[in-house]
Amino acid sequence: MPAAEAEVLIVGAGPVGLLLANLLGRAGIPTIVVEKRTGRGPGSRAIGVTPTSLEILTELGLAPSFLARGVQVRRAAVHADAGLLARLELGEPKAAFPYILSLPQVDTEALLSEALARCSAVNLRTGLEAVGVRDEGAFVTVRARGVAGEESLLRGRLLCACDGAGSPTAGYLGLRRRVRRFPVAFRMGDYADSSGLGEEAHLYFTRQGSVESFPVAGGLRRWIVQAIEGGQPEPSFEKVELQVRARTGHSLDPRNRVWASSFRPERSELERFRLGRVVFCGDAAHTMPPIGGQGMNTGFADARLLARVLERWLREGAEPEGLLAIYGRYRRAGFRVAARRSRLFMGVGTLRAPGLRGLRNLLVPVLTRPPFSRALAGHFTMVNVPYSTLAGVVAKERSLRLGGEGEAHEPPRG
Repeated sequence: MPAAEAEVLIVGAGPVGLLLANLLGRAGIPTIVVEKRTGRGPGSRAIGVTPTSLEILTELGLAPSFLARGVQVRRAAVHADAGLLARLELGEPKAAFPYILSLPQVDTEALLSEALARCSAVNLRTGLEAVGVRDEGAFVTVRARGVAGEESLLRGRLLCACDGAGSPTAGYLGLRRRVRRFPVAFRMGDYADSSGLGEEAHLYFTRQGSVESFPVAGGLRRWIVQAIEGGQPEPSFEKVELQVRARTGHSLDPRNRVWASSFRPERSELERFRLGRVVFCGDAAHTMPPIGGQGMNTGFADARLLARVLERWLREGAEPEGLLAIYGRYRRAGFRVAARRSRLFMGVGTLRAPGLRGLRNLLVPVLTRPPFSRALAGHFTMVNVPYSTLAGVVAKERSLRLGGEGEAHEPPRG
């Protein structure tokens, strides 16, 4: 059968795949995106959009539409059993985005999809699942299957796999993934908000376990509760509602619950972020504990650098091998820093030993005040994650410069 052709193929139209498609579309690079889903599922999943991601959206002219829908979270309050420990300002007042934008993932995907519909260079094909990948040297061919079982072939000069954790594309190519699972579990739910907590994030570190609470656009609030018994999520969210009350003093009305889920955190890393003409992006390349909300934004940084690499190759005629190697080096380095921080956030919040909890409670008020507060806020907002912006990589790699001189350096190994 004849193959549909484009310069770039993208498998997966989650937030990372959609952002990458928008960036390529803006550059006028013919792109085909395939997504097996025909609609967006329930639940808000990732909700935090960091300042570095908002900068990318600004490049696309999309920041105003995101800001119009989201909630600007400018500070976080930290509580212990005895009450409020400290408050942390999450951004510099003079920064372009001195906050984390809270927006349900379903809205992020909707806004990116709407923008993509205006990109004539991009063809988004839903209800089409990639079921085979073949790297032919100069091209990559994807075999795809529709909802009725019909098959089609797609061909591109490069395939970007944005197909999520456990990437089927990686499986087709025989790539291994290193996985570390953590002995802790959580349940989370989104509720119509009657807490009176406003637009602040609230973190509760108690002897009974941790609770995190964030405002969500649409008058909702997310509650994330550490499960204790056996490291497993409790069988029903009704029990968790009792735990929220016991740990925070806030009562959750089950009639106000609009969505609930459970998860056990893990960190995973694909052995290679690029194999031949197939490149992995976002959760397809790496995952981290969602505590701290850094996973999606790390994927956005992947997409921004990869888009520039492809633009340099496909539009400006630069040699691809070195450019693709740059992508792999710097995005692995950036991911490892973000993953360590995510693990640290989770570990600090879930301490059970009384001595360690006491030490944490002594340190929190110190770390949330100058001169330490700026660095801590940068950890939460990701503005000080190395290579999280295109400029951070360009500053190190002369081959990505638009002009001027520079000296190439190896990024730190995580």
